[in-house]
Amino acid sequence: MIRTRTCCLICLSLLVLGGELYGEEKIRVLLLDGQNNHNWVETSESLRGALERAGLFQVVTSSSPPQDAESGAWRRWWPDFRAFDVVVSNYNGQSWPRAVEEALEEYVHSGGGLAIVHAANNAFPEWEEYNRMIGLGWRDRDYGDGIAVDDASGRLLRIPQGAGIGSGHGRRHSYLVRIRKPKHPIMKGIPVRWMHATDELYHGQRGPALDMTILASAYSDPRQAGSGQHEPLVWVIPYGQGRVVTNLMGHHWSGQEHRNSLHCVGFQTIFTRSVEWLARDRVTLPVPDRFPTTTEVVMVDLTPAPGLEVPAGHRLLYNQAMGRKEALRDFVFSDPAAWRYSGRSQGEPALEHYQQSRYEPPHRSPLNIALIDGQQFGSFVADLRVRQTGREYGHRDLCFFFGFQDPAHFYYAHIASRTDDHAHNIFLVDGRARVKISTTTTAGHDWGERDWHQVRIRRDLESGSIQVFVNDMSKPIMSARDKTFAEGWIGVGSFDDTGKLSRIRIWTPEFVRKNADFFSGPGD
Repeated sequence: MIRTRTCCLICLSLLVLGGELYGEEKIRVLLLDGQNNHNWVETSESLRGALERAGLFQVVTSSSPPQDAESGAWRRWWPDFRAFDVVVSNYNGQSWPRAVEEALEEYVHSGGGLAIVHAANNAFPEWEEYNRMIGLGWRDRDYGDGIAVDDASGRLLRIPQGAGIGSGHGRRHSYLVRIRKPKHPIMKGIPVRWMHATDELYHGQRGPALDMTILASAYSDPRQAGSGQHEPLVWVIPYGQGRVVTNLMGHHWSGQEHRNSLHCVGFQTIFTRSVEWLARDRVTLPVPDRFPTTTEVVMVDLTPAPGLEVPAGHRLLYNQAMGRKEALRDFVFSDPAAWRYSGRSQGEPALEHYQQSRYEPPHRSPLNIALIDGQQFGSFVADLRVRQTGREYGHRDLCFFFGFQDPAHFYYAHIASRTDDHAHNIFLVDGRARVKISTTTTAGHDWGERDWHQVRIRRDLESGSIQVFVNDMSKPIMSARDKTFAEGWIGVGSFDDTGKLSRIRIWTPEFVRKNADFFSGPGD
């Protein structure tokens, strides 16, 4: 019986491993990069990560020679497209050798799949067959026709060569995506309207624009310096026996702190499903349960499994997902009137700070504070899912409190759009106005408009180490070393802005039971 059970478990395990032995092999994907006016290194990291997390794909990256490479390097760069089921292009740079261009043409024409991401549609304006494959590219208005989408009917509106506007984009912002072909395998099950994370929205693209099936579009709002029309966002074009999917989302500029658009659940869902469809003519990847709504963006949770990151001896001893209004009872507030529970009708359930607190701290420090009551934490790892809801300006912030002794003695991490001695640093309030104690920080943080972010704070009492991470848990955005305070309350808030907290988890060896009697609870 033992032998039989073991064999059954082995067989079950083999069947679950992506079907590599007893089902379909993984889809072989070639990711092309090496040159781009955008941050192609981090863009490729995100694209590859999305594919690998999906579990269906085996990804190989081929980076072209740099722009100043000698001719011999280009002669040696010859990707074997035929060895792959799908090619993903994150390339926007100098022209390829003609032999490589012809190899890609033959590959797609013979049945291969090609996925174009964001600035890859800017590439190769002189390559005629590439322009046929992508349909529309970043070109001037005299290059070819443009396409707009009639919002009411979904009908494509052809804009003649030389008429209308040329290629461009307005200000980066969150925008509503409109699915135009909800029955197409890539889009099936995806909400017809949903909010995409902060991104560029291309307008006025030009090209042959032949045989295009528009899968999604978005309104280019003049208030954001847009075109005032619905612009194609995702589309399919047949090329011989193969197909090309172009996805204009996914802007990530050099020096940009955040990958908001690339880590949007909506973008990654469409991208990975597009690659599967190009390879297999069907889609099995599900639409995530936690998908963007018409009012709120949802970001991919890139936090590694806690067991891989949390120090030895730490346990999950606090976990609040804001599932019910009663969650407010866990907190005390510098001003309870400034906080409320926002349920599912307002998007993602959250503790919301929605107006300025009528609170005067004893020293220059944040005004808006919500602390977890009844528990003081020493060494800990805290994960928080948050969204900033205020207007954009240099000190636009959210604050994260820890080691909180009383209103005149505590630490806080101030995450803001730009850094200076009073913003985007770790601060100590010790009986006087806050003082910066961080030894490292970044230039600032891009909160976006409707974007949710994952914040992690790690504190070790013994060494005094304090580290703060946002979204990317591999590298802290700020760090400090200080032992002024031991155990204290943990909380969230803002200096003088607004925001939401949808989840907080705290791993710690233990906590001290103690109530914060200097603030009030909800309704007090």
